[in-house]
Amino acid sequence: MAFASDLGSAFRSVRKNPGFAAAVAGMLAVGIGATTAMFSIADGVLFAPLPYAHEKQLVAIVNHGTRRGNYISPPDLFDIGKGVKSLVEVGGVYAGPGLLTGEGDPLQVGKGTVTANWFSMLGIRPEIGRFFDPGEDDAGAAKVVVLSDELWRTRFGADRGALGRVIAIDHIPRTVIGVATRQFAFPYKLGAWVPVELTPAMLSPAGRGNRGFEAVGLLAPGSTFGGARAELRTFAARLRAAYPVPETGLDFDLMPLREHVVGDARPALLVMVVAVSFILLIACANVASLLLLRARQRSAEMGIRLALGASPRRVVREMLAESLTYGAIGGALGIMLAEAAVRGIVALRPAYIPFVDTIAVDWRVLAFAIVVTLITAVAFGIAPAIFASKTDLVAALTSGTRSTSAGKRSTMLRQTFVVLELALALVLLVGAGLLGKSFARLMAVDTGFHPEGLVHFDMGPPGDRTPPGAKTAADSSAPLRAAVNAYIQELRAVPATTMVGAGFGAPFTGPAVNQRSVHIEGDAPDPEDRPSLASWKSVTPGYLETLGAKLVRGRYFTDQDREGATKVVIVNEAFVNAYLGGRDAIGRVVTNWGEIVGVIGDVKNQSLTEVPDPQLYSAFDQLPVGYLTVLVRSFASPASVVATARKRLATFDKNLPIFGEGTYDDLVRSAQSRSEQSWELVFGFSLFALLLSAAGIYSVVAFAVRERRREFGVRVALGAQQRQIVALVIRHAAVLSALGVAIGLAVSFAASSALRAVLYGVGSTDIATYAAGCAVLVAATLAASWIPAWRAARVDPMEVMRAE
Repeated sequence: MAFASDLGSAFRSVRKNPGFAAAVAGMLAVGIGATTAMFSIADGVLFAPLPYAHEKQLVAIVNHGTRRGNYISPPDLFDIGKGVKSLVEVGGVYAGPGLLTGEGDPLQVGKGTVTANWFSMLGIRPEIGRFFDPGEDDAGAAKVVVLSDELWRTRFGADRGALGRVIAIDHIPRTVIGVATRQFAFPYKLGAWVPVELTPAMLSPAGRGNRGFEAVGLLAPGSTFGGARAELRTFAARLRAAYPVPETGLDFDLMPLREHVVGDARPALLVMVVAVSFILLIACANVASLLLLRARQRSAEMGIRLALGASPRRVVREMLAESLTYGAIGGALGIMLAEAAVRGIVALRPAYIPFVDTIAVDWRVLAFAIVVTLITAVAFGIAPAIFASKTDLVAALTSGTRSTSAGKRSTMLRQTFVVLELALALVLLVGAGLLGKSFARLMAVDTGFHPEGLVHFDMGPPGDRTPPGAKTAADSSAPLRAAVNAYIQELRAVPATTMVGAGFGAPFTGPAVNQRSVHIEGDAPDPEDRPSLASWKSVTPGYLETLGAKLVRGRYFTDQDREGATKVVIVNEAFVNAYLGGRDAIGRVVTNWGEIVGVIGDVKNQSLTEVPDPQLYSAFDQLPVGYLTVLVRSFASPASVVATARKRLATFDKNLPIFGEGTYDDLVRSAQSRSEQSWELVFGFSLFALLLSAAGIYSVVAFAVRERRREFGVRVALGAQQRQIVALVIRHAAVLSALGVAIGLAVSFAASSALRAVLYGVGSTDIATYAAGCAVLVAATLAASWIPAWRAARVDPMEVMRAE
């Protein structure tokens, strides 16, 4: 009851000082809001339970033997399922584009080709209908499909009658049997899932070089992660011995599923969490300083109350009640800010944040916000409360009529808070500087091609064009080859177009990876057992020139590299270094692929920070594929290029859509966005921290000047120059700044290793960045102390004496 009365008194006190209350609540709202929003994201990605019933037993099967790990072939997948007893089930998914027809206009969707046990192994239930039954991934089984919740709602209007309808995926009629829940997005958000068709050719030894599946295993009852991992690695050694050429470099391993899915998003999120925690600490220190100043101003009131019989405990309780009131207001505003921030982030749907659709301000986040608010209120309120409870009546009344240096404890506390603020601000400034420098290096990365003025769009696979009586694969693909080549020629004839090409696996256009086994004829197996894999791409003549890939040796593909001619390939420099030891590649033959006729520079494919992997390009006419990305260089606008391309394509097949259109400038900017957004966030945090710290140093120096007015008046009366008074005040601020810089540098160096995972091209202890951060902090400190110093220099000795 007494504390309720204290809360009422605190609320009335807050109402009497709206300006002070707004300043305190505003700082707390920003600190609590940013911390809560970032916790919401970190919780959803790193800590909240995954939407899988078997989460704790699920493990990702990765392949460290490939330059782009995690991908395995269908034979490897099913051998592991049979040979590793610690895994009761093994399933896989191959993610790529799909073309939906049969319900409205043709539509590109993300398609997951999965084993029949995929959904049951993960332990999820369908929203409606069912998932795949055992055997539905056998060759010749009924053609079925599972839709995502988003596709079901946008394409079918959430109609439960969609079950049983027949739609076409890549021109293959399939019956809709179920809809996945909204939360399901593994390995990333897809639109439809179809069962893989396990043909004998796919499971043959030749199929071991066709790696593209992401695999997941379910630990058997009683099995441990360590035991399963050891058994899998032993099994991988047996596979390497049984299939030495295609399995060269094979190195299977296990990872907890969450760790695999989250990937390199973890270090970036943890950096953001630490950054917003610093903002909250700085806000608390600033609020504590403000409350100490207010307690100092109310010292006469507190002294009288203590003299009249109020206990120190009662004073502490009342001051804490006031702090809790400020904290409650700041916490409520912070939760609203966090809700708005999380909604904004989810709406943007950044690709580098997994499970982004499941992130929300739920009860866990609200509980966190409440706890943070309570801890914050007590943290910034305890020091002023204790100070107020120890007020001396005589000193308080004397200080009300005479300028003295009383309140040394209060002054020391405020100075300590300011030093803490400056130290934390420096850590954020250094972090922002390092991330900014990293982003600048990323902006300067050579992609290996020229994105400027390059338009791209995807073209779905045409329907079955196999002519009657076709006896060979070449006969079956002849109409496809003819149609694609004719279409490319049509686009080349468009005015303002300079170059056109098409290919499968264009840079930055999708997650699909096709790793194939390669072997140089005449070479012995690599003694170091290095990976003999390359990312395979099929491209038309003109594709590499349009992309702007640099020709290092040899030639590009020409119209003479057609079906029936000598099979030829082009490789990149990473391929030459990995498998030819830097020897001349021209004229060498890659077994089952063809003669190397050209070498191009390394091209970035999925990430600006990736280490280029060996790449093998086939001539489209010799190894045609259905899905193609068309590249066009033109003086016309991107919209005009795509409109013309769509119109020309309709003359070949009106059911073939153009999708995924855009410019390569946008694709490269998107690849840079993760680093850019991290830098912008930390830069914003550091700027806010700098402003709070400047406000803190200003308040401390201004109050020190106010308490030393008599001293400054005496100094002026005795002949001190204004510049000497200014230097005296600035020296005080410089001492606080030096202490903050020293502590901040120590913390920055100690925490530097945490930034290494999110930096590119810059060391985490870059001296120039640290020096720049110190210079900015010192400059801000001196600027904040200049106004109080100037006021101190203008003290009128006569006015001070009259006040005595």
